[in-house]
Amino acid sequence: MTIPDVLPIAQKVYDRHVAGCCAHIVLDDQNVKKDDVYFCLNQAIELGHKDCEELCRCLLQLSRTQLLKLGNLVDRV
Repeated sequence: MTIPDVLPIAQKVYDRHVAGCCAHIVLDDQNVKKDDVYFCLNQAIELGHKDCEELCRCLLQLSRTQLLKLGNLVDRV
């Protein structure tokens, strides 16, 4: 999984919710440990946010460096 693979999925979430919804603690706040991503995934599952769940499953496949870069690439406007 690469940043270009995940960016459109992340952008779809941010287009729906400018604050990043379930994944905001990873992509906005730069909490990029696997435990942080699992927290977001569990939240997405509990809330029934399928797009956030898809994104978090992708985020689990990225390195910490990739997660930091991805957070800087998402368009929040």
